[in-house]
Amino acid sequence: MSGETNVSDTRANSTLGRYVERCRQRLAWIARARIAAAGVGVVTLLTLGLAAAAAYLVPSQGWIVAARVLLYAACAATVLACIFRRVSAKRAARGAERRVAAFDGQLVTWLDASRRSQRPALLPQLARSALRIVDGNPPRRVAPAWLFAPPLAVVTAAAIVLLWSYQAAPDSWRLPAERLWLGDLFADTRPQIVVEPGDTVVPRGADVLVRARAHGFSAASLDVNASFAGSGRWERAGMLPSSRDGFREFVLVGVSDPVDYYVSAQGINSDRFRIEVADLPVITGIEVNLEFPDWTRLPGRTQDHGDVAGVEGTRVSIALEANRSLGDARLVVGGKNRRLDDGRGDFVIDSPGTWHVALTHRGQVVRISDEYLIDVVRDRPPEVDFVFPGRDRSATSIEEVVLRFGAKDDFGVDDLTLRYAVNGGAWTDVEGSADGETEARLAHTVRLEELGGDEENRPLRPGDLVSFHVHAKDHRQSTKSALYFIDVRPFDKRYRDTGVNQDGGGAGGGGGEQELANRQREILNATWNVILERDTGERTGADLDDQVDLIGILQDTLKEQVDTLVARAEGRRLSDDDEVEPFVAELKNASEQMAIAAERLAERRLDDAVQPEQRALQYLLTAEAGLRDVNVTMSRGGRGSGDSVSQSLSELFELETDPEKNRYEQPQQPQAGQGAEEAEDEWERLTELARRQEELAREQERNPAQTAMSRWQLERLQRELESLRDRLAGDDNRQSSQDRRQNGEQQGAQQGGRSDGRSTAGGAPENETLEDLDRARASIERSLERDATPESAADAFREGAEALRQGAEQILQDSRDAMAAGLRDVERRAGELVDEQARVLERLDSFQQQVLDAVRNGQSYPSRRGDFAAEAESKRAMRRDLEAVAADVARLSEELARSDGEDADLAGILDQALDDLATNRVAESLSISAEYFDLGRPLYIGGRERRIHDALQRLQRRLGLAAQRLDDNADGTPDSRSGIAEVQGLRRDLIDVGAGGDPRSLRNVAAAVARLASELGDHGELDFSDHQRAYRGLGASAENRERLYRLTLAELDRLEIALGKVDGTAIRAEEPRDEGYDADDVARYFRELSAGNLPKTQP
Repeated sequence: MSGETNVSDTRANSTLGRYVERCRQRLAWIARARIAAAGVGVVTLLTLGLAAAAAYLVPSQGWIVAARVLLYAACAATVLACIFRRVSAKRAARGAERRVAAFDGQLVTWLDASRRSQRPALLPQLARSALRIVDGNPPRRVAPAWLFAPPLAVVTAAAIVLLWSYQAAPDSWRLPAERLWLGDLFADTRPQIVVEPGDTVVPRGADVLVRARAHGFSAASLDVNASFAGSGRWERAGMLPSSRDGFREFVLVGVSDPVDYYVSAQGINSDRFRIEVADLPVITGIEVNLEFPDWTRLPGRTQDHGDVAGVEGTRVSIALEANRSLGDARLVVGGKNRRLDDGRGDFVIDSPGTWHVALTHRGQVVRISDEYLIDVVRDRPPEVDFVFPGRDRSATSIEEVVLRFGAKDDFGVDDLTLRYAVNGGAWTDVEGSADGETEARLAHTVRLEELGGDEENRPLRPGDLVSFHVHAKDHRQSTKSALYFIDVRPFDKRYRDTGVNQDGGGAGGGGGEQELANRQREILNATWNVILERDTGERTGADLDDQVDLIGILQDTLKEQVDTLVARAEGRRLSDDDEVEPFVAELKNASEQMAIAAERLAERRLDDAVQPEQRALQYLLTAEAGLRDVNVTMSRGGRGSGDSVSQSLSELFELETDPEKNRYEQPQQPQAGQGAEEAEDEWERLTELARRQEELAREQERNPAQTAMSRWQLERLQRELESLRDRLAGDDNRQSSQDRRQNGEQQGAQQGGRSDGRSTAGGAPENETLEDLDRARASIERSLERDATPESAADAFREGAEALRQGAEQILQDSRDAMAAGLRDVERRAGELVDEQARVLERLDSFQQQVLDAVRNGQSYPSRRGDFAAEAESKRAMRRDLEAVAADVARLSEELARSDGEDADLAGILDQALDDLATNRVAESLSISAEYFDLGRPLYIGGRERRIHDALQRLQRRLGLAAQRLDDNADGTPDSRSGIAEVQGLRRDLIDVGAGGDPRSLRNVAAAVARLASELGDHGELDFSDHQRAYRGLGASAENRERLYRLTLAELDRLEIALGKVDGTAIRAEEPRDEGYDADDVARYFRELSAGNLPKTQP
């Protein structure tokens, strides 16, 4: 019995112990919840309070760091308190007795007695008594769950307040709160204001340039807020735009006391910074000497400002003046210290950066001068160009071709060499003496009669080829020009006219034999262009290899076509014909050279591939010339099989070349300027008729008796007037019929697809002209009436003369309207070309992105030839449209050149547009792009396509400019003159402000000048970077205002000169012609000489 009692007592003590422990744990969690709620509340109040203080007081960076430490400490204390908070068993027992009155001290008494070494005898009875109470009062009643509610409510309320404050509070509160908590963790994405120089120390009395920019948000303006020592208040001022992108600046002039400052915008404030003032040396004067390397050929230069610019290797010597000894001052260049010896130091320009003067003050490095820029002027390679002819041309084998070429270099051309080769032979160098000139112009005459066509030095013959380019060098770089050709043509035009104009390197359409030569010419040009891109570093690595591979594929493809053509000719036994056999032999020679070129391209030997490509082109041109002779001989010889052989050759070429090339009907185009010439003739006739009728009126008044002579003159005048009227009416009817027909064709083209873009500009006279002629004829008829008095006859004469003058003016106006309509039409068609090119670019960019995605996913993205058939056809159509636009632009240019006054000047703009198309070989580039698209390899022509787009945009802008100026001239308000007037007005405004005037007004005029310069576009690209380097916004000092005034005045002078050039007519390179020498006459002379038919000379 005693054993069972002991077991029961032990179980009671154990159960009662577990009860107390459970109560202790629940009470401990309640205590932790209360601590956490208190901590969250304190942190919330601290956040709101500190954010408000930061918003309104704009504290310094140290204050913000201290506040952040306080917040972090509060959080850490709360967390530690929650972790280490404990509730003792005795405290838990007392808490239970307070909650359950039935315990009446039993639980505490039991806990104390159970911890004694000698337990009282009544302890078991006390435990059993307390245990009976425990059974009815579990721990959740001692520490109920609702005690967690208040702490949770406080935490929830604090979270809601913080969230609401973050969303609803302005940025001036929210951003400081973020910085308090996160510091600079997300500074790159958070809206903030970046300020320079921040905290700094400056010499007493120095000017301090404060720069600031908005980061992460857009601000229309920035304000600097400064509090000077002893003032006790903040002063605000707006900041001015700076030359640095996005920055604004303000100069604190003559800082003599410590200054606290910050920058604000749209409720966002920067950090608060402080400018300390020390009695340090002040730089009062600066002299900078620049010694340029010898190869620049530039003399030394001395300047009174610290911004320096020069090529690498330029030595900069600096002499400083200060109001006191500089002591241990040093020159800081690019962050590296250099020694100053009595205010003098030097450094060598090797990279862009900054320099300033600094010294050590109280252990801190202090900048005592402005920070000056170091600009490295890049030594650009020479620019070479052919002034004349500037394009491919043809000549007879006895002509003398004048080549005018030149080069430009920023520091002088050391060597200028013309290199030419005959039929792909060795290059022949013609050295020129550049003498270090920055712009060298040389000329050389190529006497084709003296050149040999092969190793045996035979005379040149039709089909031979002379290629040439210019090579220029400066002190360490060299540049090559594009490759140009002289095609040797026959003396007379015995060949059949294909109806297609060949120009710009034979890129136009034509027969199949011409197409083979054109394709080889494009391959040769592509190889040469890749060599230029390789030499300039524009294309390297895999990109270069891919481009060379593509050219090799094109060369192999053309070789296969030539081989197939030869095989088919031999299969039809055409080579058995004595006159066709040389043609086939030339094709075989061309194929052999193509194979050599393709092999060298496969080996990446670009330079070695040029010569065989030239020889292949020469063989094709020789074959082309021989084929012309075959056709002419067979057509003149009357041989029965002649037509059959000629037809067979034509069929073979059509099988091997693009059959689509000649499927398009070539509509007859009027000769350039034909409509304008007719309008001018009609105007002259009407003016002459008006003059004669006016003379008849005066004669009738002076001598009314001469009726017979006057009547005869009137009848003659009437007949001429009726003849002119009938002709004009007939032209009007024909033009109306043509317009209706063209309108119908255009509607059909629009319904079926893309319009061919032919121009309908020009036209017949309006009905007003015919009405004027009718009035003049009626006046003559009235004067011929028998009962007409001399006075009425004279009045009729004058009325008729006035009607004729009005008719003449109407014809001129009609011609002007036709030219304006023509300009608007070609501008519209050029815009369509730009839109189509943009569509092709978009398709190309999309394809490039697809390929990139496929490669990144480890997939292949094969492109098939047919994938870009639409783009290839679009390129061919664009070339046809571009050639039509260029032809119409050339016609309009000739018409404008014959005009009077300011209209004639517009021809220069159109000539510039044509020269730009020829210089950039836009038409040829379109054909090459079509070949790339046909091969399904458009990735290699991204750069070419963008250059085409840029060139077409320039064409559209120039045509729009010409059209706009023609309209303005008609209104009597030419915009170019208004541009000059605007420059003159700005100059007057600048002079009114004066060198010492208001700095804001000076800046406004300078900004207006910059805006006007940007509006000049392609006709007035002005580089003001040297002025920007020479001027820095250093505040309102007299020296700085004087500098801005002088620079702005110089810019206005350059603007007026540029606008004057826009008004002037551009001088195009024209072929020099010797009046005493004519190629056709010389050819005729030699033919007659060979036939023995020369006339005898007079003794």
